[in-house]
Amino acid sequence: MSYNPGQPRDWHGRWAFAGGSSGPIALLQDAAYNGHYHDIVVNWTQQNMAREGVRCIQGPRLTTWDGTTAIPDLICLSPNDGALSIIEVKTGENPTFTSNQLKVYAMVQFDNHVLAADNKLSAFGIPAGESLLAMEVDVVYAAK
Repeated sequence: MSYNPGQPRDWHGRWAFAGGSSGPIALLQDAAYNGHYHDIVVNWTQQNMAREGVRCIQGPRLTTWDGTTAIPDLICLSPNDGALSIIEVKTGENPTFTSNQLKVYAMVQFDNHVLAADNKLSAFGIPAGESLLAMEVDVVYAAK
């Protein structure tokens, strides 16, 4: 391979593979199992948040007062104000939310409507069974 200043670049200005890239996800190859691709995007998102000083936990279970449970991909703790937020990753063509996700993510935007259902949030000082303050829900969409 030789230096070619006209070679396509990715979104950071790094040399990309044929055709360039519209972002970091476009550099990934198609995977046989969509779940692997999803996991790669979740891990990539968590790593990027960590580089910005934001701690995130993967897969904590959240439960509403009526027992509806959802598992967000990431819950992140802001180093600025201590607020928690959800990051949900959706991959593939026309990804959808489950009915549980729709209910839990709507309710988690209000104080004391959702509980931490396991001990994963204990790293943020939140034990299982504790009612949560309102959280913002952000979605990362990544198509192959």
